[in-house]
Amino acid sequence: NGWLDRFQKRHNISCSVLSGKGASVNEETINDWGASVNEETINDWCSRLESMCEGYSLKDIFNADETGLFYRALPTHSQVICGDKCHGGKNSKERITVLLGCSATGEKLTPLIIGRAANPRCFRGYSTSSLSVTYQANKGAWMTSTIFKDCLQKLNNKMTLEKCKIIMFVDNYAAHPAMTLSNVKLVFLPPNTTARLQPCDGGIIKAVKSTYRKKTSSPHPP
Repeated sequence: NGWLDRFQKRHNISCSVLSGKGASVNEETINDWGASVNEETINDWCSRLESMCEGYSLKDIFNADETGLFYRALPTHSQVICGDKCHGGKNSKERITVLLGCSATGEKLTPLIIGRAANPRCFRGYSTSSLSVTYQANKGAWMTSTIFKDCLQKLNNKMTLEKCKIIMFVDNYAAHPAMTLSNVKLVFLPPNTTARLQPCDGGIIKAVKSTYRKKTSSPHPP
């Protein structure tokens, strides 16, 4: 810590969350999203997890999950005088969907990006096949069963060429239909338990978004 840290303490400056409408949300009314989580269901799942993964090494155990990325959203934190209310403008709601997947040993699958436009202006002069990610598009920029099936089929083809069989854990989202594949075994997490059982929700997605935000806010992004 240097002069900036001492300057903030001297002038009573702290980092606070910018809100669009001051005092419009009562913190006492905020609770967890979705239905309540059944501890018995979680404990039962954890007790059966080892048997479900029997025959698969750690490098062959994968998890995948989608997340929304508001790529035009402004920062939600700013430096303000302690005690002062801070207000910000409304953030852009334009979003893309990102599907991330990795193994228990850290092997990363190629991210799937779902946008609104089939050929965005920023892709001018580039082919989607030359990107370091897989790109799909639909009107709502949401994951659909068709996109999910196509993604899994490509993963299955890859594992077939590598002569490898894996197990893939995903949540029971409506756009995740059951599939029988030769080299990918699909297993669904119990309903309303992804916040507790989804490995990608345990910090992996947050780390990716933090890295993205850091690079896009850099004065000389890579």
